[in-house]
Amino acid sequence: TVYFGANDGMLHAVNAATGEERFAIVPTTVFPTLKDIADPLSPHHFYVDGDIALSNKTLFGNSVLVAALGRGGKAVFAVDVTDASNPKILWEYTDTELGLVLGRPLIAKTNESSTWAAIFGNGINSTSDRSQLYALNLNSGALLARIDTKVGSSNGMFAPRGWDDDGNGTLDYVYAGDRLGNLWKFDFKGTSASGWKTALGSVASPTPMFTAKDSASNLQPITAGLTVALNPRRGSPSYGSKWVFFGTGQF
Repeated sequence: TVYFGANDGMLHAVNAATGEERFAIVPTTVFPTLKDIADPLSPHHFYVDGDIALSNKTLFGNSVLVAALGRGGKAVFAVDVTDASNPKILWEYTDTELGLVLGRPLIAKTNESSTWAAIFGNGINSTSDRSQLYALNLNSGALLARIDTKVGSSNGMFAPRGWDDDGNGTLDYVYAGDRLGNLWKFDFKGTSASGWKTALGSVASPTPMFTAKDSASNLQPITAGLTVALNPRRGSPSYGSKWVFFGTGQF
């Protein structure tokens, strides 16, 4: 099955072999402007405009799709698509500190009783305009953690990437960038979500692991996804060391 969002206000599921539509879902957050599609004089609206993540059925047991509305609204939602012909809407999450979530959510097993979570940056245009990271229970949509970097002024956090540091199948660290050029490292090693935090600095004064600037010290937004990898070259002085790769820019 191929899943995609569209500016008709729907998340679509299409049979990859035949091209037939299996289902279409309209998130409730886009309802208020849905009527404008029929109005030729209405300004353009974005609807289901965000990225999509899908859980690994072998690891999780079910296939759960998590999608953001992107520029279409301040919401993230999840659908159980284990049986793509009989989807089950699990939850739709909104919050005042949630902005327009841009970038693919991360789905991972955490150290809190092996709970699976949907993890995403809060995006742009939130109420406080600070960059923040969300972690929700994948099945219920209940808030597990909201980690506030306290860095604001037209800021927002983008697509996170995770890392299993001890190789036991659970998430230990999360990396994400924000609009003010900060690369953040989050510590998810705790067995209770209440202990998840930025890895550097303190809860009261979080510190990024890197801030991207140009030669004139202008901050460079980190709005796209990251890649985390190990140096595989034997004989290299940094063999086995962990690297975070990212680009900068915005449009």
